[in-house]
Amino acid sequence: MMNRIHKMKVLIVGSNPSNASPDCSGFHIATKSRVVVERWLKDIECQIEYTNVATYKTENNRPLTAKQIKENLPRLQEEIDGYDKIVALGNTASKALTLLRADFMAMPHPSGCCRFWNDKEAGERKIEELKTYIGG
Repeated sequence: MMNRIHKMKVLIVGSNPSNASPDCSGFHIATKSRVVVERWLKDIECQIEYTNVATYKTENNRPLTAKQIKENLPRLQEEIDGYDKIVALGNTASKALTLLRADFMAMPHPSGCCRFWNDKEAGERKIEELKTYIGG
């Protein structure tokens, strides 16, 4: 019998598509957030997929309301099934996944607007924590 190596399936969950995205896909390759996340995980052997709580953009990239988060939970529940690890980027994704009682790791949003990343050492520790969580 051949041993199959299971490649870790990781789902990255954000709030909603950036207005910088040319479409409404989760973390389009043209967005800074996607570039940053891929840099964090470049040394990890895993299958990474992306989604958002909402599949639509908001005016001026404003955060989703509590009502909008709740309206999107049924679809998000279906999307998160089958992943080995789930990572929430930012407060909105964390709120949604908490409401779904999902097992996940919360990360500060990779946006340059997120003040957490101003502390380089804290940021590096958080990225190492993420790598450990995923298994790298």
